[in-house]
Amino acid sequence: MTPQPAKALDPVTAEIVRNGFNAIVRQMSRIIVRSAFSPIIRDAFDFCCTIVAPQEPPALDLDIVAMSESLAHFSGVMPFLVKNLVWEYGAENLEEGDFIAINNPYKAGNHVNDNAFLKPVFHQGKLLGGICVKAHITDVGGMVPGGYSLEKRSIWEDGLVISGMPVYKRNQPYKPGFNLYFDASRLPHYCLSDIQALFSAASFGEKSLLAYAEKYGVETLKGAMVYSLDYAERSMRQAIAARLPDGVYTGEDGLDGDFYNNEPYLIRVKVTKKGDRAEIDFSGTARVGETSINCSVYDAANGAYTAFKWLFDPHNPNNSGAFRPIDIVIPENTFISALPPATTSSYFEGAEAVFNAVVKALLPGLGEAAFAGHYGTNVGQFAYGHDPRPRRERSYFAPFALLGAFGGTSAGDGEHFISLSQQNIMDFSCEAIEDDFPILILRKEFIQDSPGQGKHRGGPSLVWDRLFLSPAETRNLLTHLRFLPWGCLGGKPGKPGGIWMFTPEKWDWHQKGDIPTQNGLTPAEVYQKYSQPIGGYFNPRTRELSEKGRWVFGMNRVLKVEPDTLFRLVTPSGGGWGEPLERDPELVKLDVRDGFVSPESARRDYGVVIKGDPEQDPEGLAVDSAATRRLRSRRQHPQKGGKAG
Repeated sequence: MTPQPAKALDPVTAEIVRNGFNAIVRQMSRIIVRSAFSPIIRDAFDFCCTIVAPQEPPALDLDIVAMSESLAHFSGVMPFLVKNLVWEYGAENLEEGDFIAINNPYKAGNHVNDNAFLKPVFHQGKLLGGICVKAHITDVGGMVPGGYSLEKRSIWEDGLVISGMPVYKRNQPYKPGFNLYFDASRLPHYCLSDIQALFSAASFGEKSLLAYAEKYGVETLKGAMVYSLDYAERSMRQAIAARLPDGVYTGEDGLDGDFYNNEPYLIRVKVTKKGDRAEIDFSGTARVGETSINCSVYDAANGAYTAFKWLFDPHNPNNSGAFRPIDIVIPENTFISALPPATTSSYFEGAEAVFNAVVKALLPGLGEAAFAGHYGTNVGQFAYGHDPRPRRERSYFAPFALLGAFGGTSAGDGEHFISLSQQNIMDFSCEAIEDDFPILILRKEFIQDSPGQGKHRGGPSLVWDRLFLSPAETRNLLTHLRFLPWGCLGGKPGKPGGIWMFTPEKWDWHQKGDIPTQNGLTPAEVYQKYSQPIGGYFNPRTRELSEKGRWVFGMNRVLKVEPDTLFRLVTPSGGGWGEPLERDPELVKLDVRDGFVSPESARRDYGVVIKGDPEQDPEGLAVDSAATRRLRSRRQHPQKGGKAG
């Protein structure tokens, strides 16, 4: 096909091609989901697909012009990753048919399990740009299967580290690159299928980009790339200027500690906003962590970028242009700007705390546009063992990162079940977990009276009961349970999360069955008699979760579990937005009907009196309007009405 001659870039063509870029990365994502074998890619969408501009400064300089709506932790690191990879590998060494790997966290962000692959795209012998895909490879060696471990002290314990190695040459597997992965991985069947899926998606992206070049001409295509970047930049600048008053804003968040130290690591942030730009300064943030709670400076940048994208410009697609109005200042070698040889295997927890700190800093300037805090941590649990089931009989690694609740906003109540702000992942289905691993999910449900109260309440806590059917080694990822999800504009904070363990010698699941309902015991009595708290705030007598309870430091627990060991995991709930006494009584009634709020909490926390029996006749519930008015009046004006009962 003969290329079309270059034409002046008209707005209609620019929009068509800009949207075409986004369509390409979405289709690449579908290919990966259909083709990958590992649950963390196939089910959780732990990957990102991008289109890379050519290296033609100043207008284009290996910028990311389109990226998929999958793992948001990758979006802000991809621009740095591509530039570092091309610099490391050498632009002059790129060839058609290459597929070049990098996973070094200090050049590519994230952790060594997150592997990026660049496929340069050539048109008539000249570099047109590239396709870059990044995904979580389930195991790349290191001291623990799967890579997740809070006790590691250096990147050398993380596993294979690559800074630019082809795994395909001339579109064929390149043995030295392939062997690096398969010689290191404990799960080579996942590794092979996932790399092949990523290569297939990148090949589709390459063909699509070349088709656009043939249809519209190379110069038009490059012009559309410039247009896409400028479009995102202009949109972000306008949003910052319009929605945030000029000023200086400060905030804090952090992590609970590291594996060996029960002392918080604080993030201190100062945001200076002037006109259509912002500077985000992390000076004063805590030192580098002794263990794997750290993240690289690129991950911290992504946390800040994501906060601004959420707050000011959430509706336009993401690309490198959106990050241009934001300057980042971070001292070297804090736990969010770690330097080698620090390990970053749990980078996502520090990066999420960056997001929280920036949002909390900006709350005073946002007014009603502010939102309350979300569950804020993976509350993860990772297991490695041998699957003894017939026709399985193989080693397995089971990732288990929990989704949870978001906080209330001006638009309404917080989402009940959603991923962390920078993850955008999907949940592992119970059926997939039980099919892939020797693990049963006995419970997955919301907890009554857990949402942070507000005019718009937060989402509820979620409880999982997870029963192991064979011996395993588990590592619990508990790094952000000290810091409760915040409430805003009078809303209450969310409730705490935590993990308990029930061992078979204390609770014989086969004889006694489901934990909360047997033998007439209350949940508090069950916790007190049979559980071992693993991490969170617990009432020291009943072992129930309590924000006023005793802190149990949950990071220094590596557990070897026996068959029929059960773990109960509870996520923090979302914070409330606005004064609880201003909540529409009809919404409170619906919450009582649906089991999110008890009649006692409706009266105590919202000043709403509900008539009827939510257990026997949920549709027959009604608001006692007169009693509600009296109760709320006493709460709002206690000096006039006596006791606020």
